[in-house]
Amino acid sequence: MNLKLRRESAPATAEGSPSGLAPSIAGWLGVLGTMLPRRQAAAIREELESHLQERVRDLMVGGLAEAEATRRAIAELGEAAELASKYRALSIEPQRRLVMYGLVVAVAGAGLALGVAAVSGGGRQPILDSTKTAVPTGSDLRLSVQPGPHGSLELVVQPPGAGAARTELPIVQDLPIMAEAIKRGSMRVYEVQPAASELDALRAEVDFDRTPMADVLKFIGERAGMPVQVNWSRLADLGLDPKSPVTLKAKSAGMGVILRAINEAIASSSKDDGVDWRATNGVIEVATRSYFDRREVKLVIYELEGIIAARHDTYGEERVKVMEEVIQLIQGFVFPSGWQDNGGDLAKLTVVGDRMFVEAPARFQTQIRWMLDQLPAKMPQ
Repeated sequence: MNLKLRRESAPATAEGSPSGLAPSIAGWLGVLGTMLPRRQAAAIREELESHLQERVRDLMVGGLAEAEATRRAIAELGEAAELASKYRALSIEPQRRLVMYGLVVAVAGAGLALGVAAVSGGGRQPILDSTKTAVPTGSDLRLSVQPGPHGSLELVVQPPGAGAARTELPIVQDLPIMAEAIKRGSMRVYEVQPAASELDALRAEVDFDRTPMADVLKFIGERAGMPVQVNWSRLADLGLDPKSPVTLKAKSAGMGVILRAINEAIASSSKDDGVDWRATNGVIEVATRSYFDRREVKLVIYELEGIIAARHDTYGEERVKVMEEVIQLIQGFVFPSGWQDNGGDLAKLTVVGDRMFVEAPARFQTQIRWMLDQLPAKMPQ
């Protein structure tokens, strides 16, 4: 119970800049970086930079000037030294998520904010602008706090006539203060961002007849209630631009259906790539599949001892033969053109002992795991 709400101090300013000017995000991150563990500094800076840029944009949409929006975004995170100490205390990767991804509060006139790090790394993102979505005041609001996973608490906010909106919180000493602020109507909250699967489940009747692609993507964002960020420079590699026509007529089309219509239109010119999307930081990103693949490459180690033992016991096959067959199976069925051994540049693997090291995009790893799970394996003694 060592995390609590606190009153914000004056916003940090860039070193050497007059106090009346907007603080520099890069300058603030530079100061923070000198206080962080060296191994974590780059990843933490990248995470915070993305959040700050997104938060500044949201505040500007809400009517603030850029200078004031930048000041407020930095102030919500707090002083660099204090934030760095929290990151040093939470050195394990899943614990490094800021509570800004769970609940962001802005208390008018009081300057209260959650300058704390979340105990749990659930990774849920805000979807609604805190400058626009106010919690109802007074007796109209039902608020309760319930136990959550990993020692956290869940704040359950339920306006009249609506389902409860749950947001996972770290353990906080001053929950009565938070509850009172919400009841006064001075605290605003983010709702939980839907997962990508939920966004794809959104359905709409569409009638696109050579509709410009930019308008189609804008329509998707409006339906999802999220801004759309399009990487047009990447899509240009597929011959697409904002005016590229899209034709689709459907009674119930989701994100996947609409993008399939776009991909089918360019299939003849781009067999191994296509348009893809992600929902991250409250924004729908649209780019090429290869762009996301390269961003999502990770190294995974697969233990093959059980498969080798089962094949030896059943068929008398030697380890080398089993390994060769497993490699051929994976590189022959899991996106074959992406493997270095097949002339691609997205994925590679190597075998050491009974372990297979695979460096590949996340979508490759999902299929590899499923395929290996289909092979009989002998449980270790």
